Amino acid sequence: MIIHFAPQKLAYFAVPKVANTSLRAWLLPLISDADYRTMRNIHQEVDWPRISKPQFTRIAAETFSFAVLRNPWERLVSTYVDKICRPQVHPALGAQGFEADMDFIDFAEKLATIRDRDADVHIRSQWAMITLDNRVLPDMVVDIGQIGKVFRVVGAWCGADALPGAPAHLNQTNSRSKFAKVLTSAAQHAQYRDIIARRYKREIALMGYTYPFSQGLSLRLTSGTG
Repeated sequence: MIIHFAPQKLAYFAVPKVANTSLRAWLLPLISDADYRTMRNIHQEVDWPRISKPQFTRIAAETFSFAVLRNPWERLVSTYVDKICRPQVHPALGAQGFEADMDFIDFAEKLATIRDRDADVHIRSQWAMITLDNRVLPDMVVDIGQIGKVFRVVGAWCGADALPGAPAHLNQTNSRSKFAKVLTSAAQHAQYRDIIARRYKREIALMGYTYPFSQGLSLRLTSGTG
């Protein structure tokens, strides 16, 4: 999804499970006076101004655009913990054959069978979300570990009065300890390593991501929301 803030000539390529909720909360003042802290679901309760990739290409020259990505080995652990490890599986993932509390490796094997163009956004490649005809669209693409750069650069673009300082991390994971446990296990699991390496090879090459994902393990042991 591309969120377009027309007055500010700003576009955010939103990627689920990469601090997406926190970034939306931070950007909310650009389009609304609402307080995100009163919302149950900022994704659904706000009318985000969306545009398509072809629409974006027509305004790209006069727009600053950005995306935040995440090591896919870590991002898919986040999806598993947040969307699978619960009494009822996330509906869109359930429709694709995933089950609540299914085994982690079964989850990885299942996602490997789904074509990227058919995949729910929580397992779709980040590469697909930020490219058109194999061309990277955003002006700035950073790893979640460098998200502070987004706050500085986008904040300067919009103006000091338009956006608050860096937001608090809005963690929606059902269990931080569960995330840490699965993440540590995944870093040692060769089968998971190979599945993700094949499935998400283009974003791995783009960002130079490695396995095991030591940078992700050194970050906050949280899921990264969205």
